[in-house]
Amino acid sequence: MKSRNIASNFAKFLNGVNIPIVRQVKHIQEQAVPTFSRNWISIFSLVVLILFFTLSFFMQGLLFKHQYLVVIGGLYMSATAIFLTRGKITFHPALYAIVAFVCYYFVAATYAINQQEALAAAFRVAIFLPLAVLGLQLTFAHRLALVRALVYLCSCLVVWGVIFNQFRDGRFEGTLDYANAWGILLLTVFVMSLMLAAIENKLHYIWLCVLLGVGILLTESRTVLVLFVITVPIQYAAFGKENRRLISTFLIKSIRTNAIVNAAILFFTVLAALFIYTNHAMSLDRLLQINTHASEWTTRLGYYHDAWQMIINSPLLGYGGGAWNILQYQYQTAAYTVLYLHNHWLETWIDIGLIGVMVFLFMVGLMIWKGISNYKQSTGAAKIWTASCLTGFGCLLVHSTVDFTFSYPVLFGLWMLLGLMIPASSNKTAPTVAKPVIWTFRIPLTVVLLLISILSIRLGMSEALFRQAEQAPHESKTIQQAIQLLEHSASLTFFPVEQHTSIAYFLLQDYLNTKQASNLNRAASEIDKAFLTNPQDVHALFLRCQIAYAQGHRTEAKQELQLLSLRFPFRTDIQIELQKWNQSH
Repeated sequence: MKSRNIASNFAKFLNGVNIPIVRQVKHIQEQAVPTFSRNWISIFSLVVLILFFTLSFFMQGLLFKHQYLVVIGGLYMSATAIFLTRGKITFHPALYAIVAFVCYYFVAATYAINQQEALAAAFRVAIFLPLAVLGLQLTFAHRLALVRALVYLCSCLVVWGVIFNQFRDGRFEGTLDYANAWGILLLTVFVMSLMLAAIENKLHYIWLCVLLGVGILLTESRTVLVLFVITVPIQYAAFGKENRRLISTFLIKSIRTNAIVNAAILFFTVLAALFIYTNHAMSLDRLLQINTHASEWTTRLGYYHDAWQMIINSPLLGYGGGAWNILQYQYQTAAYTVLYLHNHWLETWIDIGLIGVMVFLFMVGLMIWKGISNYKQSTGAAKIWTASCLTGFGCLLVHSTVDFTFSYPVLFGLWMLLGLMIPASSNKTAPTVAKPVIWTFRIPLTVVLLLISILSIRLGMSEALFRQAEQAPHESKTIQQAIQLLEHSASLTFFPVEQHTSIAYFLLQDYLNTKQASNLNRAASEIDKAFLTNPQDVHALFLRCQIAYAQGHRTEAKQELQLLSLRFPFRTDIQIELQKWNQSH
């Protein structure tokens, strides 16, 4: 009997049968979420999306290639299953721009300066397609259920992070291991929790907002704090005068009705806040130092200046995905090494040029236009939903202009879902417009999706093996074991540039220890393969000089290293190596 009740409650959670949408007004009652629906495609999509976000939060937001490539493969399989079972595509005008944006990233991989990185970047962006297919299958009830799951999950992760001390240098990093990314995620979920409080008229969402707000403060992200101060009042104002009045009336009534419970919650909230403040009071002073002369702003302006110099040299087509990691050493005007540019627009321009930026801008414009059009026509719960989705969408987009927010596939995907799910369907039991896919198109479409899934998983396995090889020296594995892992990794990828470079590095280290000439000769062969594929990579160029020096070509190697020191003046490892070679003669 108990298990039956649990199953019944879970079904209610998925279908949102207990969602009273602003009960006080008749026209809002009519928008209430319907009772149990047997739309299994929508339920399947909801379960997959909840699983995706849950796994992503515990996998550092899928920031690394070996993580997102495998997960994306699973998402494509799920999208394939949807086409095989029902074969329906929900229409949204931004879908065309999304497909064009993803395809152009793959096209750019054909002329990229590093095809291996460009292909990985293309698959990272390709997360849009399966998420769009899954998200557009959701009924309005299941969209609310997805938001509800995100609010509960992130609220639990805030408590989890504080208990298990997920802090670095006094800043709360959460499961994403980066305070700024964690902060903008919590702000987006805060916006969604406020929306649920308004739609469902449940006070506990306000307390979850308080919990999420504490998490935002602990991240000490000044950009997120500024966005919080600006966007939350805008969101509340966008609910509309009538909705705001009803929300205020309901809150006052709920507080009076549950005075003892609310007083207890308030007491423990204040107690927890005092405890957190006493442990992080010194670091929280950082939030009071919001100004344009902060060190991170001046540093990032330097990144943007150097990025603009790259763009000038190839403004139309760009250099292919992942180009910033390679070209930054040639253009940098200060000593830094950053994997991410901290500006999505500039990084997109570097990757796929002005054409790609225009496609992305068109996609953003379509989502905003659709959202604003829907907002003007909607009332009640639909108005609250649209205003909140636009707010969360805007927060993530603005933050991506000053940080590497969209380098996290989970945040990039969440942003895209908020944009696509802005229109609240008038039919709460089915997607807005669903067009069946003709059988002749469904077969090739299914084959394409399966092929992308297989390729993504294969590349993910390659990256996982590569990562194991990198960790081999720290795990007491021999150099030969590391090389075997790299060889296996190279067999699974299409452009094994990094694998050739790493094999050459390990062989050089083995030669320096054993003096076996065969290792040195093979190292030279491996680095030549890497150089032919990626002649602008500073790591391959530097290692090529070191191998030539070990082979006895010392004069040529020193001359080449001297040129590299002039070409990359901020690479201290090159300067130190050159100084050491000069002192040895």
